[in-house]
Amino acid sequence: KVALSDVAEAEPTLSHPGVEFIHVVQGRLSYRCGRQLYELGPGDSLTFATRAAHGPEALLSKDVVLLTAICEPVAL
Repeated sequence: KVALSDVAEAEPTLSHPGVEFIHVVQGRLSYRCGRQLYELGPGDSLTFATRAAHGPEALLSKDVVLLTAICEPVAL
């Protein structure tokens, strides 16, 4: 669970190996995934390859809460 009350609390735009799933529980935000910006609200979800630059761009309401799961590749 990730709770944000100011976009400055978020990490800068990230890029790393794997796949990520985010689900908005509360609030509204603009979320970058590659070159695309998505306006997300409660009940909205995204799944994406994490090599694309990604992260919150702007909080569109106070107190945004996200559930997030990241699957990173494992060397066998």
